[in-house]
Amino acid sequence: MGLAQAITQANGADLTALAAYLAGECMALDGTDTAEREAATRDIAAAMSAWAYMQTRVQDQGD
Repeated sequence: MGLAQAITQANGADLTALAAYLAGECMALDGTDTAEREAATRDIAAAMSAWAYMQTRVQDQGD
């Protein structure tokens, strides 16, 4: 939960900097084909934000 809260509370510049680092270090499937290429920084930042949003609200969900 701590990571999710930190991502949720991070300012946009910090989140983008982290995403840029991850994009540089990781290859990802990006697109409809199975070609591996570097993921876009904005896509990584959006994915981290979405994950953090879901993690910080998981206790509000029903079973």
